[in-house]
Amino acid sequence: MTRKPRGRRYSEASKKFASGTYLTSPAAYRGVRQRIEKNDPSRLATEAVVLMVQGVDVLEPFHWEPYKNVDAQKKSKKPRRFKQALGYILAHHTPGSDVQFSFLEKAVRQLRLRGLYPLALVLDQGTTNVKMVKAAGATKNHPIIDLAGEQIAVMYDSPHLLKNTKSMLMKYNVVFGGHIASFSHIVKLFELDCDSIPRLVPRLTDKCVYAAPFRAMNVSQAARTMSESTSVGQNCEEDDAETLLQDDEIPTFAEFSAANQIEYKYKKVPLRLDGHRLYTTNSLNGLVYIVGASARKLHKRCKKNLVARRQTDDLNKEIFSFCEMKRAKTVPNTKLMELGLLVYTIFDQRFKPMLYQSKKNVKRRMKEYILHNDFKKQ
Repeated sequence: MTRKPRGRRYSEASKKFASGTYLTSPAAYRGVRQRIEKNDPSRLATEAVVLMVQGVDVLEPFHWEPYKNVDAQKKSKKPRRFKQALGYILAHHTPGSDVQFSFLEKAVRQLRLRGLYPLALVLDQGTTNVKMVKAAGATKNHPIIDLAGEQIAVMYDSPHLLKNTKSMLMKYNVVFGGHIASFSHIVKLFELDCDSIPRLVPRLTDKCVYAAPFRAMNVSQAARTMSESTSVGQNCEEDDAETLLQDDEIPTFAEFSAANQIEYKYKKVPLRLDGHRLYTTNSLNGLVYIVGASARKLHKRCKKNLVARRQTDDLNKEIFSFCEMKRAKTVPNTKLMELGLLVYTIFDQRFKPMLYQSKKNVKRRMKEYILHNDFKKQ
């Protein structure tokens, strides 16, 4: 929480107040919504503002252009979110809560004089901020304070809360529903998962787990550490075992294999071959080209696989006679053309319905319409 050994410490009441305000943040949003409903929604883009309090360390070289965002806003000629500093206090120590509260009151008055109205106050969980908010009357269930006559909702910024949550978890354990959550569990998860392929938590790195001393915490690293994927990775074994523990019987390997062999019984719809089939000229030309190309590939394969040598009995074999017959053919014969027309009809009538029914085994189901015995004679 701090880099100094004797730096400030947050009390238990402050921790509960901060976490409670965060957990019940809808209360602050409800206050903002009431302010919005009272005003014209069209004024939100041009007149509504949010106040922010932030401490900055002034180091050399320090350069700041206060009117850069305002000039860009005027040039764009349309509403756009931007940040504009309203004032600052130079001090060698942290200002008190009274000084900061009076400073905010002056800022609110100046905003109202210029036709702007603040909706919310966003700040971190610094000691001065927490003390100022509590003194102004903000509570867990009613996080609203009065600044110069304006009801303003108090909101702690989420990045700072996320970093504080990680810091608190690194120091203390948390109990949720009777289960203890510890940062050591995240460390063990990373040590087991860092060399795994694939990883359960691929976004969790060593920088997220092993925080170096005297180093500012990164919001993105805190978000990865406290993310839902990290929680799912920790509960992976428990979630996977839940199904096996709740089932009455665990199937054996033979039962698993038998279950995988069960297939859906598709209904075979006969083709409409009795009526007159109309084929366009382009379809027939394409069909002849495809069937002819397939036949040529078959001829070339026969030439490579069947080589007749002299003084052998290959010339007397029936398969060599078939090869010689196919070599003389340069165009598809009648049987090949009939087969091509049948395949074309199958695609035309059954391909899309089969895809809509199931994308599995479409090719095998289409082959069932082709009876090879009808095309056996060449």
